[in-house]
Amino acid sequence: MLGRVRDGAAFARLGDLARGSKVSIRTDSGTMTYTVSATTLQAENGLRQTDLFRKHHAGRLVLVGIRYDASGDRLGKALVVTAQLSGAKAS
Repeated sequence: MLGRVRDGAAFARLGDLARGSKVSIRTDSGTMTYTVSATTLQAENGLRQTDLFRKHHAGRLVLVGIRYDASGDRLGKALVVTAQLSGAKAS
């Protein structure tokens, strides 16, 4: 998932996540819970070409928040949060 890391944006609080944090995603079928394994700040340029996005890992969730400055200009950096599926509950 890709979003903005900026006040009022969907991923505004992405930076609050740390190793061990829980992320829940609710769907029509139920709720999936993921446990954060890593957070890194990486160069945005070329990020999609890395193994993080080119290699499949079952149960992995990668959240990418593009960084912006106060005036709304992109900073060229992305906050990358990687998490692993740790639970699922049907609705």
